[in-house]
Amino acid sequence: MLCTTCKLIKDIIYTDDLGLHYCADCLETAPLPSEAKAIEFLYATVPFKVGDRVECRSDEGLDGVGVVEGIHFDSDHYGTPIWPTFSVALEEKSSDDVPDQALYLETYMSKVGND
Repeated sequence: MLCTTCKLIKDIIYTDDLGLHYCADCLETAPLPSEAKAIEFLYATVPFKVGDRVECRSDEGLDGVGVVEGIHFDSDHYGTPIWPTFSVALEEKSSDDVPDQALYLETYMSKVGND
C-alpha cells in the first residue's frame, strides 16, 4: 500500500481517522491526536493477540501451553509500552507448581498451533 508521507509502496502499520496511511519509517511524523491512538498503535504491533495459543517458559523451563487473555502496557501488570506483558491462562501445565494464570514477556513465549 502507498504511504501517505513518503509516497512509497510499503507495509502500512498505522492508518489515522482520516484514512491516511503511514509506514514504519514515517510513523514518527504522523500526528497522533490522542493517547488512545498511541495505545491503538501499540496493540497493533504486539507479537501476540488475545486468543492466541502460546507456549510459555520461565527461568525454570517450560511452564506449559495456554491462551493469551490480556495484553498490558502498565506497570501494575509489570508491563511497559516497550515490553508489554501478556496474561496467559495455562491449559496444559508442565507441573502442579505452575499457576493456572501468569504474566509473561514476549521473550518467554512462542505461538503454537496452526497460526
